[in-house]
Parts: sequence; structure tokens; C-alpha cells
Amino acid sequence: MDNIRSAFLAYWGKVPVLDTYRQMAIRRQKRHMYRQALWWAERGIALYGNDAARLGSVDDLRKRAVSYRAKLEAETRAPSKSKSSPTQI
Repeated sequence: MDNIRSAFLAYWGKVPVLDTYRQMAIRRQKRHMYRQALWWAERGIALYGNDAARLGSVDDLRKRAVSYRAKLEAETRAPSKSKSSPTQI
């Protein structure tokens, strides 16, 4: 993808919108696979850098990345629920 990015920059001077990263992040989000969703969002941010043709695309990925980090953090802080039933006396 780095070679394609270079070609885009050489030809257009910008990186055009590539919906792949947003779409894959959403697909992983729907499956509650937040670590993978975060990976796709961060990869898209890295690909675009400061050279995106539409800055809104990068902003969307940044917002998603923040959301996924918060979800992952909440998962690690949440107390594990015991599946055993309470004992009766």
C-alpha cells in the first residue's frame, strides 16, 4: 500500500478516499472486534497522513479510533462476571 500511496501522491498530489479502511473498521465494530477495528482505523490514518484528498475521511477514522480505544479500555476495566449462581443457605 505504501507504493500505491507514493503513486497517488506523484500523480494527484493527494491520497484519494479509500473506503476500505472505514468499511473494515465498521465490519469489525459490528462484530465487537474492537482491537481489529482499531487496527484498520489506525492503518487508514497512517496511510492518509496529512495528504488525504478529503480530510473528513481521516477525521472519521480518528473518531472511530478514539471510540475503539475507549471500548477496549472499558473491557479491561470491567469486572468479570461470575457465571456461578449464588449459594443458598
